[in-house]
Amino acid sequence: MPINIAPSLIKKLESNQIFVFGSNVEGRHGKGAALDALNKFGAIYGQSSGLQGSSYGIVTKDLSKGVCSIPLSQIESQIQDLCYHANSTPDIKYLLTPIGTSNAGYSMQEIIDILPDTFPSNVWIPEQFAYRYISKNTMHVMFTGNRIKSFDSAAERDDAYSHLSKLINRAIKRAIEWGHDTIHFISGMALGVDTAACEFVLAQKSKGHSINILLTAAVPCLNQDAKWRHHDKEKYHLLREQCDYIKYVSNCDYSGAGGAKCLDNRNKWMLSKLVGTHDMAIAIHHGGSGGTQNCINDLSAAGKRTVIYNYRSNQFIKLGNW
Repeated sequence: MPINIAPSLIKKLESNQIFVFGSNVEGRHGKGAALDALNKFGAIYGQSSGLQGSSYGIVTKDLSKGVCSIPLSQIESQIQDLCYHANSTPDIKYLLTPIGTSNAGYSMQEIIDILPDTFPSNVWIPEQFAYRYISKNTMHVMFTGNRIKSFDSAAERDDAYSHLSKLINRAIKRAIEWGHDTIHFISGMALGVDTAACEFVLAQKSKGHSINILLTAAVPCLNQDAKWRHHDKEKYHLLREQCDYIKYVSNCDYSGAGGAKCLDNRNKWMLSKLVGTHDMAIAIHHGGSGGTQNCINDLSAAGKRTVIYNYRSNQFIKLGNW
């Protein structure tokens, strides 16, 4: 079962979603996520904890005592209460923010240390909490590429996918050569190169490599597959459920997430994960304009290590520091 990762910025909620924020004993929702809960999601001024409107408070601070004033054991107990509440309401999604790590004064590691080993699947946790299991000695690899309708023929598609598979194998071998203990692949899950990459990575995970292989599905919006054929929808959800993580770049449907802008936001989020010396992007592209070319342009502008296979010209292009 994948770990569900909440958006980094939550501006609105769908009808079955609850915003979970760090509160104080006094219920004065005056800063940070608590202020968002008050202004946007129905939190009640003066109520310190529990369900209130479309939000749920977890007390992490006593304003009269200052930072680190609520014992970690009490915060841990409240997180357990949230999990119990989530298990009893499986149709509701609880979007947890990085409670305790800002105004409450605790370090990220201190909060991580009190988190349960697993959360209910309907609790989406912050990225910082979700990736706690990923080693610092990890090589991150993102994908970008054309959708399936961009290929002129099955033969052209099969050629592109063959090179994609080889590039994934090469990335794994290079990660091992460079001394990494983990390689983390990130797929944007669009129908085409993204889902093919997901399949190839899952196949490699089953082969028992000497390196740990992790996979994140970067989902731009809730209904990414809304216009897909039934068969493609089934395949998409099957692939997602085999990933280690599902990152929801937006918690809204396509229109609520800004339309086509959510696809660009997904690409920018994936690019932001490429921070290490060996981190890289793999691009499968026909060379024309569109979302894939825009992503390649962003990678180039950021100086990110990128290998591009142009399946129309049968050429490889390398960008960044190789």
